[in-house]
Amino acid sequence: MRNKKLFLFLIIIGGGLVALYYYYNPAAPSTFFPSCPTRTFLGIYCPGCGSQRATHYLLHGDIYTALKYNPLFVVLLPIIMLMLIQIGIQKFTYQQFRIPLFEKQWFILGLFFILCIYFIIRNIPLDFLEFLRPPKKIL
Repeated sequence: MRNKKLFLFLIIIGGGLVALYYYYNPAAPSTFFPSCPTRTFLGIYCPGCGSQRATHYLLHGDIYTALKYNPLFVVLLPIIMLMLIQIGIQKFTYQQFRIPLFEKQWFILGLFFILCIYFIIRNIPLDFLEFLRPPKKIL
């Protein structure tokens, strides 16, 4: 019973967050969304920088603009969603639902390697790598 209440709570919170990102643009200067601490304090882009804005544009069906804000997030979003679904099914229904790929060590290490490389390349100040950084102006 406790797990079902927690599951319902998480569904409500998740739905609220989706609605929040749909109706409010995190790129607008007057919104209440937090800035990235890595960008704010260190002046560099983390692998997640731009993903709030990308989420907003994805919810509006604007894949092109979402890709401009965080291309890796957009590409990895289906994998992230499948992982969350797998965890949800296992934790809240006690059923053994597994996606075998997610249990492979090479897959997890590969994702970690991709995130690290993306983090490094995204912060190299070369013009031809500009597409990896979120736009400075609101699109």
